[in-house]
Amino acid sequence: TGRWTTPKIRWAGNEPPRDSISVYCDREGLRGFYNTHTGEITLSGRYRHAWYFSDGVAGVVGMDGKVRVINYDGSEAVPGAFPYSQGLDYAFHDGLCVMYFDSTDTRGLLRKDGTWALEPVYTYISGAYVGGWRIVSKEDGFQFLKEDFTPAFPGTYEYMEMAADGKGVY
Repeated sequence: TGRWTTPKIRWAGNEPPRDSISVYCDREGLRGFYNTHTGEITLSGRYRHAWYFSDGVAGVVGMDGKVRVINYDGSEAVPGAFPYSQGLDYAFHDGLCVMYFDSTDTRGLLRKDGTWALEPVYTYISGAYVGGWRIVSKEDGFQFLKEDFTPAFPGTYEYMEMAADGKGVY
């Protein structure tokens, strides 16, 4: 309706894809969650950063600066706490999330059970393209990985990017 349901919110996120629970920021700058259909606050502001719910879970950064993955009720969905790196989207898509590993300044793909689908040895991991294919990079170059994480092409390349029409890489 465009009507505010509480004066305690600084800003509220839009409805996320395939879910109705989104992020809001309270007057103190803490993130929480609300139902985009009813306006009801589902989890009060208690996180430094938060991402919308995707695949039934959400990434949050607690007061300790660590990324955790929570369920709708705020309980731990994925075991463990992970280092936070600004600029990453800590949202699961098709059961996987790019997660940062600070001791080596690398990224990996984390499954919802807390195991690595791709070990954190990459300096870059793209979001999934059609069919679940991804572009990844290490110090030795770029690769285009198929859905099963095997290289689509032999060797590594100095640079690689998805074409704007999504029908190839260059």
